[in-house]
Parts: sequence; structure tokens; C-alpha cells
Amino acid sequence: MGHPGLKKLPTTSPFSLEKAPPGAPAVGAPLMQLIEYGIREVSVASFVLEAVLAEFATQTTYPFLLAVDDFQALYGQSQYKTPQYFPIDTYHLSVPRLLLEYACGSRPIYNGAFLGAISLYHTSYLPTTELYEALDLDLTHGRRPDSYTKRSEAFQHYAKGLQPFRVPDRMDIREAAALLDTLIKERVLHTVPSDQLFLSKYCEADGNPKEFVWRGLLSTLDT
Repeated sequence: MGHPGLKKLPTTSPFSLEKAPPGAPAVGAPLMQLIEYGIREVSVASFVLEAVLAEFATQTTYPFLLAVDDFQALYGQSQYKTPQYFPIDTYHLSVPRLLLEYACGSRPIYNGAFLGAISLYHTSYLPTTELYEALDLDLTHGRRPDSYTKRSEAFQHYAKGLQPFRVPDRMDIREAAALLDTLIKERVLHTVPSDQLFLSKYCEADGNPKEFVWRGLLSTLDT
């Protein structure tokens, strides 16, 4: 919210929605005004999000990165149900479908990229067959899909064009030191840890970034 581009970028398309609350900014107004309108008028927040992402995706002044955590949760059934208590697929919901369209390239980003991070933490949202095959994932926490596994044509469509970007399982010592420098510069840590504490927390976490920061540095220095 503090990026200067939010105040410099103008809205290029009118926000027109039937029965929308008054107060939507006109074309040419700073994009920040449209964001504030969406925060203020919760009933149209999803429509404002679509309009804001469209503005970011089509402008070329600033690089734009659209990042989604637990990306695999978009490729499956949601927790919403029909009146007959059948689960609703995510592509039938407005915001998940919006993100899926950016992911597969149906909505292009002209000066930037879409980045999705896959997690195995939530067992209810493990990577589906369509996502597994599109990214050629190393499935070690479940059964490898075969020719008899049911596939969704819709999710296969939304998975087209995805490219895997593999990251190592752990940071090396130089990456951990750079991460520590960033935390110090951003004043996230109240005190600067000693070299001994830094090395001990790095070894305890086995180079895992989350364990190193949250259960290592932050939990130790906050107490």
C-alpha cells in the first residue's frame, strides 16, 4: 500500500457495476482511490479486486508480481456447497477463477509474472492430478496418478502453461546471513543476534527458512 506507483498510476477503465455503492473513482483518478473504494465498500470488494488486478496487469510502468500462497488449493473443490450439499469447484467462484485465469495466461500480465507457491501443509488441499501432471511434481506424500485417475478438463485447462520453478529444500549459510541482514535493516528484530546464536539457530532449523526465522530468531529474541 505504500508503493509510490499506487498514487501515480491512473485508472484507465471505468468501474461500472449495477447497483454499486456511490463513490467509485472516475477514469483518470489515482488507482489508490479505487483500492480505498473496494476496502470501504465490502459488498463490491471482489469486483474491485478484479478491476485493480486488470489495471496492474495491463500497465507497463512498474513490474507487477501476482503471488499466491497455497496455490494448489485453487485446483480442487472449495468448502462451499450447493443447496444439495455438493462441493463447489473453485472455478465456479469469482476470486479463485480470477486467479486461475491469471495463472493459465487467459488474463495476461504485460510487465510482470504470476507466481504460485505450493504447500503440503494443508492435507485437505494437496496438489491434484491436473496440477501434478502440469508441473511434473515429485509426489512423495500420496499415490502417483495413473491412466485410471479421474481428471477435470476445466482444471487441465487452467493448468496449461504453468512452469515449475524449483527451489532447494534449505538455504545455505550465505542466504541465511543475507536474510538476517534484511531482518535487521527492516527492524524486525529487537536486538542483533550474536554469531553464535545465528549459527545455532541455522543448524537447529537445518536451513529451513520458516523454521530459521519464526521458530529460531523471532521466538528466541522475542522472549
